[in-house]
This record gives sequence, C-alpha cells and structure tokens, in this order.
Amino acid sequence: SSYFIGIIIVVVIVIAGLLVYFIYLKPMLEAKRTLKLVETAVSGKSTRPT
Repeated sequence: SSYFIGIIIVVVIVIAGLLVYFIYLKPMLEAKRTLKLVETAVSGKSTRPT
C-alpha cells in the first residue's frame, strides 16, 4: 500500500508541475517571443532609410 501511495504522490507532483508550467511559464515564454517580434519590427522601422 505504501508503494501505491508513493505512485500517487509522484503523479500529483507531475500534474502540479505541468499545471505550473502551463499557467506561469508558457505565457512568459510567449510574451518574450512577442516582445522579440515587436523589438525586431521597431528596430527594422527605425533603421530603414527614409
């Protein structure tokens, strides 16, 4: 039974980690990606000769 409890604890930890990843890390990574796109677009506009 202790083996079963250990499996349940591992599964809960994995699910919690995935939830934290999808809730916190994924939006941060997507925000960084969009910021990079905005920065490249702005720099492209500023460096473009008039």
